[in-house]
Amino acid sequence: MPPPLVELLSAAIVASFVVVRARVARHRWRFVGELVLLAAAAALAEASCIAAYGFYSYAPEWTVWIGPVPLLVVLIWPCVILSAWDIARHLAPARAPLVAGLLVLADASLIEPIAVAAGLWSWSAPGLFGVPPVGVVGWALFTGAAVFALERGARWWLVPLTLGAVHLGLLATWWGALRWLSTTLPPWPAVTLLAVAAALLTVWSARAGAAARVPRWVMTVRVAPASLFLLLLVAAVRDSALWAWALAFVPPYLSLLVGGTRLTRGPSATPPSPAPVSGA
Repeated sequence: MPPPLVELLSAAIVASFVVVRARVARHRWRFVGELVLLAAAAALAEASCIAAYGFYSYAPEWTVWIGPVPLLVVLIWPCVILSAWDIARHLAPARAPLVAGLLVLADASLIEPIAVAAGLWSWSAPGLFGVPPVGVVGWALFTGAAVFALERGARWWLVPLTLGAVHLGLLATWWGALRWLSTTLPPWPAVTLLAVAAALLTVWSARAGAAARVPRWVMTVRVAPASLFLLLLVAAVRDSALWAWALAFVPPYLSLLVGGTRLTRGPSATPPSPAPVSGA
């Protein structure tokens, strides 16, 4: 699937997310401000990481760019992060930054190998399915810092906080451990570990009644981006191990999607508001 078609589908996904999320937001202009700040932070984080480390680059077939980053990539990451925040606030409101970061770590672990196989971007360092571990850790760090700022109402600290967390976190994890794991890894042991972890997570989700805590709209807005990567998987991937890797993400996702509460207007459909912090 060529990048211009991916851009068109991504634009539709972003638009659908914004419409649904604006419908349930208590403060729509605040939501718009969060989108803009997250997009600005994402653009700066990606551009600075590409310039500083040179670990990856995008395919030249993308059509609209902001510096070295395609515009649609900059626009879709805020949707991924806010979606993870919505899930985290309903599942574990006291630990939302951590849970949102882990959710995006899982998202990136699915997105990165499929996108690399589809030729949307490439990494200069080796790793599982052509993606070094540092490639997925960066967005988890970004998300944790962004949600930390949003939870505390410190929105104007979001950009410097995310940039600091990404660069300091990447340097610490790279020199502390990840450079030793940046090598070509055999896929099937990793697929087996992921399948076991996904099965355990699915069982926990069912027993804990996690789906009942997450409104259905929160998971439904993830159907469109999941479908896009399913299309990429069908169109570009012939590796049975990568297929098995991607399918292992399905059961935990379905455990939250099936049985969620119905989309309604009003407070029941709106995520809990973050507690204000003095001076924020």
